[in-house]
Amino acid sequence: MLKIAHRGASGYVTENTLAAFSKAIELGADMIELDIHHWKGQLVVTHQKPKAALGARCMAPFLGLADVIRFVKGKIQLNIEIKEGGKVYPGIEKSLVSLLEKENFIDPCIVSSFDGPTMEKIKQLRPALSCGLIFERQPLKNLQRAKELGFDVIHPRWTICTPDLVAQAHQKK
Repeated sequence: MLKIAHRGASGYVTENTLAAFSKAIELGADMIELDIHHWKGQLVVTHQKPKAALGARCMAPFLGLADVIRFVKGKIQLNIEIKEGGKVYPGIEKSLVSLLEKENFIDPCIVSSFDGPTMEKIKQLRPALSCGLIFERQPLKNLQRAKELGFDVIHPRWTICTPDLVAQAHQKK
């Protein structure tokens, strides 16, 4: 079982900050889950859309994903969730894969999203990259879709995660 720090150690310090990521490492997490958006030409780490987050927190700038990767590299794995896919941020898939390749950070991460077409494009761009589909309903349909598209992991909402779904997820295609 993996210990995944949601947005870093967000129960201790402000989420999606280097302090939260540092605390997650200190506490012995195996992986950090974080959310990304495309903002002003770069991939940034924030749960909310950047304009909404700025209005809610009145804070700027956001952490760049490249800075986070450099900070955690060699210390912990990342689960990078694309909050809004290619329909909202055209080219986010290529931007993310290029960044991960540039930073030599393909292996220690998972890229995931609710957006199946975005994840499909990521998998096409870099087949070796571990990809996951997040879903809240229709567990068997989404599991089958993830398997058909060659995704490596699934992230079902806990309320639909049953022993049967887990058993079926572990079966080969």
